[in-house]
Amino acid sequence: MIEVKAGQSPVLTRRTRMRATSALYGLVLLSVACLAMVLPGRAQVNVVDGASFSVPSEEAVDRFGVVIGGYLKFAGDSTALMRNAGDRAVVFSPNGQYVVTAYGNKAMLWNAGTGSMVQAMPVQNTIQGIVFSRDGNYVVVANGSVANVFSLPYGHFVALLPHDGFVRFLSFSADSRYLVTTTGGSVRLWGLPQGTELFNKPYTNGVNFATFSPTGNYLVTATGNNASLWTIPDGQAVSSMPHNDPIRAAFFSPDGRHLVTCTDSLVRLWEVYGFREVALLYYTQSYR
Repeated sequence: MIEVKAGQSPVLTRRTRMRATSALYGLVLLSVACLAMVLPGRAQVNVVDGASFSVPSEEAVDRFGVVIGGYLKFAGDSTALMRNAGDRAVVFSPNGQYVVTAYGNKAMLWNAGTGSMVQAMPVQNTIQGIVFSRDGNYVVVANGSVANVFSLPYGHFVALLPHDGFVRFLSFSADSRYLVTTTGGSVRLWGLPQGTELFNKPYTNGVNFATFSPTGNYLVTATGNNASLWTIPDGQAVSSMPHNDPIRAAFFSPDGRHLVTCTDSLVRLWEVYGFREVALLYYTQSYR
């Protein structure tokens, strides 16, 4: 609270202004997250730690002539994915001590406590993804066909991870030892901090996403109507999971013992150890 005497104007210190700005920003994110949870057709938001958003433009329209933009989407695990030209992103580190802002080919690392800039992290192409490692020691910025690894707390450049195409998705394992990246033609597993490529699995139909098990022993990938389970870090195939419809998502249970794969019509429940299909779960409403 700021006390103002009669006839005086309130004088805000820099720290007070930063606290007020931080509180307001947090309130805005929380409010939008709550709205996203109740709006029909929207995915629920569990952790508000990363967000990307687009700005409406008369020049950006879809094939029906509708203006594209004005949306705000959240991603858990300190991740933000930017899919449209002109997207902006804001991502908190897992411990909340740092914030990365990104737009175009510019990414900035900020100290969340003081509001001061720690380091500029320039890249060559438009940024399409940002992810912090779970231990908060690294932040990866994907742009074009490369991913740049920076270390914390100073934002120093660590490694450049080359790919054969546009980097679509990236995620860290729970222990922060591994990073998975996907393009339209492959899924790659990297070891940190050296940025060593541990395996590269080619795909012809593009990779929708990849997810680590909580234990870090397995990786599930989805492409079209098929999901595959791999061992970590050697990349040995455990099983292939064909579906009749495109796979929209796949998730491990918190203990890593079960896996679900989701299509628009049903959910398949799998047992990971000894791998077998346990059940088919139906719902009356489309997943998306």
